[in-house]
Amino acid sequence: MNEQEILEYFGKLLMKSARDQSIMELDWILKGESKAPDHRALQEELKNLSPENLALIRKLLIKAVDKTLHYVLSMIEQNQRIDIVSYEKPGEVVSLRDASDGLAGELYSGSGWIANFSAYK
Repeated sequence: MNEQEILEYFGKLLMKSARDQSIMELDWILKGESKAPDHRALQEELKNLSPENLALIRKLLIKAVDKTLHYVLSMIEQNQRIDIVSYEKPGEVVSLRDASDGLAGELYSGSGWIANFSAYK
């Protein structure tokens, strides 16, 4: 794979494994469908909220997930002691930081990772 394909592969994994999974679990909690014991009390409290308030909370939670991803990617990009690498062939290591002109920026725009790979737009 070339550098762009590696970036897209990582972006797809990040969207499916981190962003989409987080939003899906938050949706379960908001809808009262989570089976996790530690979510029960929260789900009981959420039952008292209006659909409009739940929709607003959902928007805020998605923003929080996106900002967390943004700042983690930004931290990796700005810290020279940390990197995400892809091992393509024996002896061939591709740095995602070097392959991108801004890892956090890969999330956004009409052609970004969220638009292209996430189930939640």
